[in-house]
Amino acid sequence: MTSIFSVPFEPIGNGLRALSLSGSIGNIVAICLYIIFCSSPIIYYIFIRKCKKHTAKDELLWIISLCLFGGLYLYINPGMINEISGLSQLTKASLPVVGCSIWSIIIFYVLLCILHGAEKKEASSLLSIIYNIILAIVVVTILGLGVQVYSLATEITSVASANSDSFFGPLYDGITDEFMGYDFNFNATYIWLIAECLLGCIPSIMLLRILFITKNIVRKLQVDSFDETAIEKLGKLAQSCNHVVIAIGLLTVVQNFAQLLLVKYLPSTNYEVVFPIYTLLFVFIIMLLARKFSENRDLKLDNDSFI
Repeated sequence: MTSIFSVPFEPIGNGLRALSLSGSIGNIVAICLYIIFCSSPIIYYIFIRKCKKHTAKDELLWIISLCLFGGLYLYINPGMINEISGLSQLTKASLPVVGCSIWSIIIFYVLLCILHGAEKKEASSLLSIIYNIILAIVVVTILGLGVQVYSLATEITSVASANSDSFFGPLYDGITDEFMGYDFNFNATYIWLIAECLLGCIPSIMLLRILFITKNIVRKLQVDSFDETAIEKLGKLAQSCNHVVIAIGLLTVVQNFAQLLLVKYLPSTNYEVVFPIYTLLFVFIIMLLARKFSENRDLKLDNDSFI
């Protein structure tokens, strides 16, 4: 299965390799397409330079183009990765690492563009940027839930391949560790993996609810900065963020103690100590914004009453 970090480089590399092997004409076409794709950041740089819209951050486009030339070449010729690197541990299976490296510099450039654009934006425009970022986080969160479910299926398959028993086999057909004295039961492992996945999905589902509330608030503030319902929802949003922080902490406690109680039946455990500092910071920022918007609205109402 293609790694998410290898998209779109692996499909493009496979396509160009197949085109190149189809004949001399196909090889020429493949080379031309390869040059066009990898040169696209430079072409974009030339365009914005002619429009006099380029800044210092856009010099990064040259580096991105060089990375594309090198990275895509490895996807077209995966057998070359070992020869170029000189490292025996790098093989065709390491290609997602190449894709991840390319994506990291592309994302860095996008972040610089967002920050540069935000510096010159007015409040209403910033709200539009926030709205788009919220939509992006919603998409990423939903994809994250899908990845968690896929990881669950992969883990269950991995455990099942090491277990000769059927999924719903005898409740106590496991493996005995003679040294530790533990009886590992694969059925208990299946149940725990499903439960662990569900526990891990709860904060993401709660986050989705918060994001949809935030999206509605931003929409209202775009129309009216002193919208009463938006300010009230900001206060409720802070409470919802509180619930997410509480849920993260509580679920971590439940997960750790559940593993401790079931350790006799689980072949592997994963204990975590989580302090959700970023979520906590987000809660305080929302609380501060809610109070500031409320104070500004009260001040506006007082000023209007004098008029």
